[in-house]
Amino acid sequence: MDRIYECLEENKDQCQFSLRELSNVVENPPSDGTIKKKLTEKYGEDIVITSLVGRTSIICFRNHQVLLDSWYQDKKHDEAAERLRIVRTADAIISEDISTKIYDTDNYPNPEKFLDTSEGDVPETLKIFLKEVILKHKPLGCCASYAEAGTFQLSAVLHPDMDMKSFSSICR
Repeated sequence: MDRIYECLEENKDQCQFSLRELSNVVENPPSDGTIKKKLTEKYGEDIVITSLVGRTSIICFRNHQVLLDSWYQDKKHDEAAERLRIVRTADAIISEDISTKIYDTDNYPNPEKFLDTSEGDVPETLKIFLKEVILKHKPLGCCASYAEAGTFQLSAVLHPDMDMKSFSSICR
């Protein structure tokens, strides 16, 4: 088990491991149940073990506490540095939520119904971020849908003498 612990701690930034991967680290691996039990004993609430019927279990680290601790320890006094720190923390949270989400890659839905359940596959933090950045600022002209970008492109082709400086100054 020591070798499995080492593997997890050396690769903590990966966040997600399969039970099979961890079993392959040692020459004579213990049973899956023993590995799960020992990991839970050692890491407690810092680890999540997800078991799906007929599939290998997935082991993930919960980094929320680590992020929370580093958030308060790294607080900056310079406003510009603090703004960048907030953005980087948001990136870390969203990236963690994406990487800890379990997706079934063995079965794919019918192409006609693919988008019916796709919204459930997107982490809530990413949905909120996209809503706040794109949809909230859309009326300002800073963000456009694909259709709006296409309309603008066609307009630019039909009216090439348009003053682009005045248009782009909206987003600055």
